[in-house]
Amino acid sequence: MIPFIIDIIWLFFAVSLGWFIFERKKPKEKKSIKSILIIAFISWLVFKTLYRAVITTKGATQVDALLVGTLFGGIILLICVGIKWLFTKKKRGQT
Repeated sequence: MIPFIIDIIWLFFAVSLGWFIFERKKPKEKKSIKSILIIAFISWLVFKTLYRAVITTKGATQVDALLVGTLFGGIILLICVGIKWLFTKKKRGQT
């Protein structure tokens, strides 16, 4: 079973990355972390699902499962960040 600390590290990394990219330069009144938390949760869910899928197969080690979960969770994290960036870019262009 995956240690609880790995889940905490994944969520902390995803939220920190999202905050650093989107919210760092905004004024304090306009900062919102809701969408960043949703992105972090989605990527964590993919990470956890693929980790469990690989660990239940015969012959796979925990390291293999962590690598697959990290790879695909990271890809989903990047896709979600890209989508949020496109929406943010569109919103800024309209005002």
